[in-house]
Amino acid sequence: MPLQASRIHDFGVLLSYFGVLSIDFGMEVDLLKSTFSALQVALNQTIEIFNHREDTWQRRYDREVEKRRNLERQLRLTQEALTATRSNPANRGIRLGPGKAHQRSHSHGGQQVLFGNQLFPHVGAPAQGSNTASCGVPSTSAGITKMFIVEEGGPDFAEGGSGYTVNEERFYDAIDAQLDKLHQDEACLMALKSVGDKLRSADAMPSSHPLYSEVAKVCEDRIGIIRNGFPSFNGEVGSVNNGWTILAKQGKIIICNREVESSDGTYLDPLQAVHTVHNVTAREMCEAFWDVQYRLDWEITVDQAPTVLEVCGDDTVLQYQAYKRIWPATQRDSLFWSHMRRLDKYQFRQDESVTSEGQIILDTWMVVNYSTKYGEDRLPPSAKTPSFIRLEVDVEMFCQTLWRPPSSDFDMTTLPDAEKLQSLSSEEQQARWEAAGVTRDSVCCRLLYASQINPGGWAPATVVRTMARREYPHFLQRISDFAISHTANTTLKF
Repeated sequence: MPLQASRIHDFGVLLSYFGVLSIDFGMEVDLLKSTFSALQVALNQTIEIFNHREDTWQRRYDREVEKRRNLERQLRLTQEALTATRSNPANRGIRLGPGKAHQRSHSHGGQQVLFGNQLFPHVGAPAQGSNTASCGVPSTSAGITKMFIVEEGGPDFAEGGSGYTVNEERFYDAIDAQLDKLHQDEACLMALKSVGDKLRSADAMPSSHPLYSEVAKVCEDRIGIIRNGFPSFNGEVGSVNNGWTILAKQGKIIICNREVESSDGTYLDPLQAVHTVHNVTAREMCEAFWDVQYRLDWEITVDQAPTVLEVCGDDTVLQYQAYKRIWPATQRDSLFWSHMRRLDKYQFRQDESVTSEGQIILDTWMVVNYSTKYGEDRLPPSAKTPSFIRLEVDVEMFCQTLWRPPSSDFDMTTLPDAEKLQSLSSEEQQARWEAAGVTRDSVCCRLLYASQINPGGWAPATVVRTMARREYPHFLQRISDFAISHTANTTLKF
């Protein structure tokens, strides 16, 4: 009995020891199920991508086959027409006088070849029923204009008769379609210019405006980002500075972020980027970012400029913007107000008037873009379709004009106050700044770009972070290049 009790005791000890190490089959099964579920989703997405790519290549192949058939047929018709023309010298083509069609056919600096009845195939299908009576070209009985282009040596070409044929109606319909597109683009640019003019002539946003309190509250809160000075990020890509991870470095551009996701897995990473742009002031940089009439000069994520729903004041505008669709993601749009203002010196520490490199801070400006629901009833009809996912934006750009004095003992009291000079003309302001030694070649703009964007819907965090790491440096470089070229040979704006 003692021996049996001892063995039972030893067996109990073994069970208590190895029982801890035993496998929890229920947990393992759940883990296996979740793993295979995620793997199945990934495989389905991969198969969808491959199917989409296969369909794309199949469509391209079919188009190329159809193009080849058309070219062979047109070549045969052209050869027959050429043979008939040579056999009948009386059949001569007409010469088109110089005009829009003549100029456009030469605009690419190379020879434009016409096959059969197709001219400018890149214009697209011609509009039906277009009026060609006012074009000033005689009609032929067959409705065919015979023409060909010969090289004269150099970039210019001439249009003349005989050889290639193009249907007269199709020719002018194609020209009309292209001119209509140019007129639409011109109308869009004129609308943007009128918005810019309205912004410059508008009064300050009244305190009774529905957005006034929201704009004031959000801006006051966002000023806290730089209240203690501009952040500095040191180290290589991947290093951490005060909780911020350096994502990318490109020249003087440094991109940092913090990885944050909501409870439902939505990507909410706050991002900050620092950059220095030479020969540009803070106000000029902020205006390039804020003014809608310049948006298409540096923004490539949109097909057209934003729709301005309301000019709330001389410093605030309500706008709607639709972005290009990137397959397989759903197309996004946004509704936000954009506000621009000068920041007063009392909002910062007094010792922040000079940087650690000895540069004097002349002024500070900021732009805030913030999503809102105000104005949803005035959205364009295209925005009310379910094909868009509304993203939420919270974007700030802070800019400071830096100037390096000629000597370390420079008396800062001799510098003019940028805010007090606003009542003077631009020429008088320029004279005051030049008298103090401040010129365009001696100033630079230090900027901080901060954003926290909720893309809405579902998007893999790794993909979004990779896109941010790759695209944000290009975005900052584009807007910087535009600001430099736009302000070259102009008076400084503070």
